[in-house]
Amino acid sequence: MSAFKKLRLYIWVFFYLLIFFEASFAERLAFVVGINDYPGKFRLVYPGNDAASIEAFLSRSANFNVTRVPKTDVGLLDLANAWDKFLATVKPNDEVVVYYSGHGVEFDGNNWIVPRDFLDGPAVASPTALSKRLLSVTNMMKELNNTSAKLTIWILDACRDNPFQDKGVKSIVQSGGMDNKAEYESTFVFYATRKGYASKDTLDGDPPNTMNSVFTRELLATLATPGQTAGTIAEKTTINVFNHSNHVQNPFYSSGMFEAWCFQPCPELAGAPAAPEGDIQLFPSGPTSLEDDLHLRGFGIDQADNLQPSARVGPIILAEAYNRHVGDSEASFGAAIKPTSNIVLLGRESALVAGCDFEPPSERFPFGCSVLRSSLGHDVGTVVNQDLVAKAPFNILGGFDPSMSSSPSSACVVDRRKSGTSITFKEVVVRNFENDKFVFGETANTSATCMGADDRSINP
Repeated sequence: MSAFKKLRLYIWVFFYLLIFFEASFAERLAFVVGINDYPGKFRLVYPGNDAASIEAFLSRSANFNVTRVPKTDVGLLDLANAWDKFLATVKPNDEVVVYYSGHGVEFDGNNWIVPRDFLDGPAVASPTALSKRLLSVTNMMKELNNTSAKLTIWILDACRDNPFQDKGVKSIVQSGGMDNKAEYESTFVFYATRKGYASKDTLDGDPPNTMNSVFTRELLATLATPGQTAGTIAEKTTINVFNHSNHVQNPFYSSGMFEAWCFQPCPELAGAPAAPEGDIQLFPSGPTSLEDDLHLRGFGIDQADNLQPSARVGPIILAEAYNRHVGDSEASFGAAIKPTSNIVLLGRESALVAGCDFEPPSERFPFGCSVLRSSLGHDVGTVVNQDLVAKAPFNILGGFDPSMSSSPSSACVVDRRKSGTSITFKEVVVRNFENDKFVFGETANTSATCMGADDRSINP
């Protein structure tokens, strides 16, 4: 072998070993901050405890080397220095978690951490002046991405209130909530609240031994079950926070990751993938296609593609199509199922969690997000015995299927109404199914049965 070929071989071996050892020594690193000792009325209760609790979980249960800023009254300079020192320890292929609990805002297209000393100095008169008092999360994400870390998880329990609203800068702070986006690949961002919502530090009725904020206490409870992916943890935590805050806090997560990742080892997936959860796995083959059946019966679905994400369709429609394909004749089906009253789907709790305020009404919540929220909250009086006007087309269902007492499945569709149609409900009914809540209005002035439902005029 020539000297040149030997040299080339040695170079390849060197780089191979370099890559191997680099991967072998990859670490799990975390940067954790909790700020609660803000001046005066801006003081918070739990961020220091939040940071300590997250540090304990990451270091003891998830094998992370945690850098926690010990001061709960850390100022901008000390916080920036701590971040720079941490950033210098991050190597390519490291897995990194960044957790922050405290005040946070979004303005001028960027997210910002609010340090303890944000009020020091002269009055803030411009976005430029304000930005010099805060630490940019947007820049932090960019800096961390530049380290070539394998992946980064951002958990931001921030934006409890807008700390600037009484300081004469309301016009330059566009939102009390951090913006919702994961701009980089292999990045997962979990916000305690979506843009425009508050993040609760405490709740009325919190027991005296409460140690953490609403978001972090639910996050820790979810993390207690090992082997869950980041997406599953975020989804469960979001629903629990939304419920336990009486629907006033609405977390949000955004992912740029392309593979499953767990704080603790992910369970190995063996064999073929399981059928998707929900009624969609129940369909047998039948003489007609599901797409044709849904089209003929007027369920408001224009394309079969809409069936793919089951949350957009729901067990009501799926179970109805299933009943059709089981092979029951309409006569026997109608005779066996005689609902006592008609119902209309007002929506699902998951639509609230997903942020229905930020999209136009649709058949998922045909009377709008506010009616759905009132139906799930303490404002049912604004829904029942009122003349409500639909903001999207909707189906009148033949009541619940009595053979499926705990599910929200409908016996049939008996009519279809246009957007702009008014209707009155005498009662709101909520049914729990598949980790979701299905909300229905029981109609006050219709009582059609399922017999002959196929022959009814149900054109939009």
